[in-house]
Amino acid sequence: MASNRPLQSATAPAAPQISSIPNLKDRLPKLEPRKRRAPTSNPTPVPATPAVPGQLQDISGWTFKVPSRRILSKRDHELFLASPSYGTIVGWVFGLADAVVDTPCSAVASDSDLSEPVRTLLGILDEAESLMKQSPPDEQGGSRFGNKAFRGFLDLVAERADGWHKRLGLDDAAAVAEARAYLTQSFGNRNRIDYGSGHELNFAIWLLCLYQLRVLQTADFRALVLRVFDRYLQLMRGVQMLYYLEPAAPTASGASTTTSSCPSSLAPRSSSTIPTSRPAPSTRT
Repeated sequence: MASNRPLQSATAPAAPQISSIPNLKDRLPKLEPRKRRAPTSNPTPVPATPAVPGQLQDISGWTFKVPSRRILSKRDHELFLASPSYGTIVGWVFGLADAVVDTPCSAVASDSDLSEPVRTLLGILDEAESLMKQSPPDEQGGSRFGNKAFRGFLDLVAERADGWHKRLGLDDAAAVAEARAYLTQSFGNRNRIDYGSGHELNFAIWLLCLYQLRVLQTADFRALVLRVFDRYLQLMRGVQMLYYLEPAAPTASGASTTTSSCPSSLAPRSSSTIPTSRPAPSTRT
């Protein structure tokens, strides 16, 4: 009987040879420990810190003057950079920054650690914050920035400025008139309804005036940075948000970088002992 199964050849085909698999570990590079890099040198050293300005021993021999805008051109700016006033301001800011190197905020967290003038400064800023409630923002009326109620807030600040200086122990009318100009300008511009780094600088110079008039002492430097200036920035953030203050800068792109600059100078310089790439001070207008 015939079978239906397929015919098979007499000899079976040879099994295919399996190619040998290469050992990949022989192809991988050897892992070697990285060589330690030499510490990087500091090509841009930290600029020299000017001396902290001195205090006035006797104000009776000094003539005080209400400050006004004097830097109106590039030439004016060059004259300012070469003036003793510029060195005084830079020395003041750097002196405050040096006072808080490696210093935590907890070092002056307790009010008992503060001098009476510093506590008075904090009270003045608290009172300035309360003035915002007396001048609530108006309806915007289609304006995106600059609520006009901000001018009422500045007027209230100006009304109380003389009394605040008396609380600080200043009774010389001419000295108060000069110092109060910096204080009132530190809250923003009344005409443009804006706020920027120049107003921050006015606050720093107001503190400098109080230091030179011997209201503040060197021992107050840490508290000025970690408590007073911090409280001022908190206040101004609230003012900006309430009145929609426009950033004070020549262009919108510059506004984002110039609204606040003093904190970067006054921040605790814990990195002062490591290489820095801080550029030299700019002389651009």
